[in-house]
Amino acid sequence: MEPPFAVVTWQKHTCKLLNIFLSFVTPSVINTIYDTLKEEDRSYWTDHSHGSLYEEKITPGTIYEVLAVEIYLQGRQQCPKATRSKSAHYSTRPLHDDIRKALDFLKDKTSKPSRGVHFIEHGIWKFHISSQFYSMISENFRKSILRLGEILACDEKLFKFTGNSGNIMLVLSKPARIGLWFYEACVLLDWNQLSFLVDMFLREGKMDESDSSTMSSVVSHWADITEEFDGESFLCMDSLYFDKTSRVNMRSRDIPYSASARADRVKHITSLIHPRIEKPNDWGILFCEKTGELLVQRMEGAKGLGLKTVFTTGYKKVVGKQPAHTIPAYDDYGVSFKLCDNFNKQLCDSTWPYRRGGRGRAGERSHEHDFALSCILINTFNLHRAVNKIPLEVYSFEDWCI
Repeated sequence: MEPPFAVVTWQKHTCKLLNIFLSFVTPSVINTIYDTLKEEDRSYWTDHSHGSLYEEKITPGTIYEVLAVEIYLQGRQQCPKATRSKSAHYSTRPLHDDIRKALDFLKDKTSKPSRGVHFIEHGIWKFHISSQFYSMISENFRKSILRLGEILACDEKLFKFTGNSGNIMLVLSKPARIGLWFYEACVLLDWNQLSFLVDMFLREGKMDESDSSTMSSVVSHWADITEEFDGESFLCMDSLYFDKTSRVNMRSRDIPYSASARADRVKHITSLIHPRIEKPNDWGILFCEKTGELLVQRMEGAKGLGLKTVFTTGYKKVVGKQPAHTIPAYDDYGVSFKLCDNFNKQLCDSTWPYRRGGRGRAGERSHEHDFALSCILINTFNLHRAVNKIPLEVYSFEDWCI
């Protein structure tokens, strides 16, 4: 049995914020992204003095300076709407003005001469940790983990974006309703329910309810991650990903799983539950000795939720009395699945507060960068907090960034 929490590689004496961040955004990552920049994007011509032009070069080293400004502005979370309000501080260029404030702040933190506002703004528009580099970042995330722990919770995040893209998803049941669809896999760090993202990637192209082959490949990818860490962690997912193909795949690879299931996909099995579940809060259970699978079904009392089903493996039938007010496997699934929910809640108040794209600039790559950098920051702060046992009430997202 895996330990309940992920086991990390970091020790207190080395677990500093900057060290963690640089282990995720390594020089190798920066150099790889830099190599994809167009030649004309690697330099910026600016007025030097009396109308003369001066060329400033963007190098892998200066990209870290651009990221430092981005992190400062992201930490402040000053919404442009407030900045643009018609008051004494009205500004038509909130990002430009706030970059200047960031540079003034950072000037006191380093002895190096700071770059100009226009140079930093150019770097923000041109340098992106886009989805093609997510695998490198995800691998660096996993290098901080020795053991995944008991649960690998897998879900998605619909990241709001309304620009032009072939990857736009419209999902009315999601808070964002429209945007880019990112797959996530998280582990649990400590008793404070701190989540740590170990994998992320973008869903490319359109998707519909019949897109089962794509969902099966996503589950297979998540299963690869558990096998990367000995394959003993429960793979936890919702009903969108759990179907016959996924079930057979995980059973053939002997990967324990815990998943909710759509009623129409398991009706032939749930019909065997007696007595029938009809009243709110009633529940029933089936156990298959041959496959080791456990099916639990409950009629939720909350309005509109109806009948909920959980399929799982890894449980054994034992003689004894069931603890009161506890539903085997069903309650464990509810707790486990919250790992991604907790991570996504942190994302809500920690993304880039300024406009991405517009004025001839494509917004999709900028939003991919926004999602990646936000995930990197949350992972950095959560890992630092967990290793150093810092209480949740100490430090806000702004405190961590600034």
